[in-house]
Amino acid sequence: MKDTPEDRLQQVQRIEDPAERFRQAVALIEQGRELMKEAREIRRQAVEEMRENRQMSYRAIATELGLTVTRVHDIHRGTQANPKKAKARAAKLKTESADEST
Repeated sequence: MKDTPEDRLQQVQRIEDPAERFRQAVALIEQGRELMKEAREIRRQAVEEMRENRQMSYRAIATELGLTVTRVHDIHRGTQANPKKAKARAAKLKTESADEST
């Protein structure tokens, strides 16, 4: 039986020694960072494949994936979204969408 991330978190939470619990939590964080790095690269490669192999525009990719064109550009370039800018963009898009529907 393979441990899920949730199972692993619960195992760490049950460690009685706080120092060991701390060390194991740090190990989980490091594992998570490595997984995130690998997942971002898989995502970037998928966008690149859509651009090159399927000849899709950034706009078409954004529509298919439910993202903004700017976010697709960021993913393709391998840059991470700035959370504050992302929230501001989302709020702006929501406002523009509401304005268009009235």
